[in-house]
Amino acid sequence: MRARAIALVFLAAATIAGSPAAGQSDEHAARAVLSAMQAASGGAAWWRLRAIRAEGRKTSFGLEGSYRELDDLMTGYFSRQARYAIFANAEGANRDGRWRQDSSGQVHLLDSHEAATVAVTERYIARAGYLHRDRTARLSLLRGEVVNGVRLIRIAVTPPGGRTAILWIGQHDLELKKITLQLSTRIEAFAYADYRWVHGVRLPFRITIDLGDENETGTATISKYQLLTTVSAAALATPTPPNDVTFAARRRQAQVAARLDPHFGWLVVFARINGRGPLAFILDTGGHDIFTPAAAKGLGLPLYGSGKSYGSGSGSTPTRFTAVDSLRLGAATISHQPFTVLYLGLGYTHDAAGRKVPLSGILGLEIFERFAVTIDYASGRLVLRPRAAGPREGASVHIVFTSDMPLCGASFNGAAGVFGVDTGNNAALIVFAQWLRAHRLAGQIHYGRSVSGEGTGGTNTMRRAHGDRFVLGTTTFRNLPIFVTDMRSGSFSARSEAGNLGESVMSRFPRVTFDYAQGTLRFAPGARP
Repeated sequence: MRARAIALVFLAAATIAGSPAAGQSDEHAARAVLSAMQAASGGAAWWRLRAIRAEGRKTSFGLEGSYRELDDLMTGYFSRQARYAIFANAEGANRDGRWRQDSSGQVHLLDSHEAATVAVTERYIARAGYLHRDRTARLSLLRGEVVNGVRLIRIAVTPPGGRTAILWIGQHDLELKKITLQLSTRIEAFAYADYRWVHGVRLPFRITIDLGDENETGTATISKYQLLTTVSAAALATPTPPNDVTFAARRRQAQVAARLDPHFGWLVVFARINGRGPLAFILDTGGHDIFTPAAAKGLGLPLYGSGKSYGSGSGSTPTRFTAVDSLRLGAATISHQPFTVLYLGLGYTHDAAGRKVPLSGILGLEIFERFAVTIDYASGRLVLRPRAAGPREGASVHIVFTSDMPLCGASFNGAAGVFGVDTGNNAALIVFAQWLRAHRLAGQIHYGRSVSGEGTGGTNTMRRAHGDRFVLGTTTFRNLPIFVTDMRSGSFSARSEAGNLGESVMSRFPRVTFDYAQGTLRFAPGARP
């Protein structure tokens, strides 16, 4: 069987050199390579399997912890869990959909059109569809490459309704070395090494995932595989989030002052950490719970690991990690919370008495996952209610997730698009140039001068302009100031999105309510034009 497999891969040698072998179609040559790889990795032994469970250790951003993975080879449902000393995180797909559990334990679905498209391919990878005689996927044999002296065959595979992935296969040993998958803002890469035989099939004992600064990034070293003939739905169930929120004196909601900083435009709230404070934080739906290094030092918090964070710029910013016993916002307390320490100065703001105080960090996804959050711009308050208990006033729009920032549909100059809803955006409405070009709107824009901004990931450049008409829910804004950016990397390069709306739009409404549990964003009536 092994000799036949090698013969099959050499059959495609002419294709690798640049053209299919005589009498072969491009797809037929690709299938010949995959048949050879399947035969060399266990052949018919794969047909007897229902699922594969792996256990081991994972290192990620300088942290090490336990790792577990379960892949259903019939459905492509999967679950991957990593548990470190100061936090744990997980991701997966099951009958409920594609989900992610952040490091604080809360769970949200990845349910945008972009996420659903990527999930089709992720499930194809999880069930090893390339080894299972899957005739529904579209295949194409690409030009081979040599990486670190190893000659690799490359096959593009596109499951029906999914995103194209590239399989990188060793020409001589027929091992799957890597899979790359184009996402909205970056390429996700799965690397496989240290193959060994396990009960008749050949499996990798070292798996590396590179997804930038996301939780999934890291290297798993497998210590044990289990080959299963059955798998239960419970084994792949979405994790139950921790019940870590309490309200003081039996209250059912909490209120805390929240106001737009008059100098920088940030939406600022004050919180107590481990009983100390109040400390000033930016409230950012596009971010996570973050400390500045000065704030972490002032609180005496130990730091762990060493990572990086990407943002709207093309670079990255160093990070470390810590955890606090309590985070208090008014009458609401959240216990045992991890924080990222971001090595980026956030500057300062002013307290209620007008005194200059440093910004201690950012409060982000972890707050919005736990509460129905109302930003009351009219009265300068932040109101936190239990999930799914937000007020029903005003018009609502549906929110979805590709990653951790909420997205909603809106219309710009008559074209519908998906916009990131980002309270950390203190600039005008940002529209992505690639989206304008795709919808033939670029010629309608009258551009002004260029400006640049600094953020996580470095500098981003934009041009001032105006939009004739921006429609959000039932509200239409005319002649709205905008920025147009043509970034080729970072969050502002998202191929699946039209732009990013922040405080310049949301603060025109008296109140805005984020209710992740209901999947809604509500706008109180009475928006300023």
